Amino acid sequence: MADITALDGTVLHIADDSVTMVVGPYPGDTPNRSYVSGPGPAPIATNEAAAALVGRLHPKQALAVLTRPNNTPVWIKGSAVTLLRPPIVGETPPGETVGAVLFIGAQHQAVTQDVATVRTILNDHGANL
Repeated sequence: MADITALDGTVLHIADDSVTMVVGPYPGDTPNRSYVSGPGPAPIATNEAAAALVGRLHPKQALAVLTRPNNTPVWIKGSAVTLLRPPIVGETPPGETVGAVLFIGAQHQAVTQDVATVRTILNDHGANL
């Protein structure tokens, strides 16, 4: 179990293996903002740096680390990925480098690595793609 403090100060006790994705701040966020997906119906926003938060988790299978289009890391539970595909033309803003898009349930995440590389990394972290 890991304790995560939500933005409102509520301490949430979550199962380490329930975490499917952790991302760092979005543009306009404070530098230590992170978002934890998996334990609940929506991502949990925290004021803890994503790398520090991931470092406190102890899932049975390590989270895969990929790169978001803004060149920040995203940690993903390989076995939670339900779909992997190349980006669709016009799907990403001009100037962004996107090599693959992956889905975890209803959520999606664009990454800079190509589909073959992402497949290898995720399969090394518990996926079966």
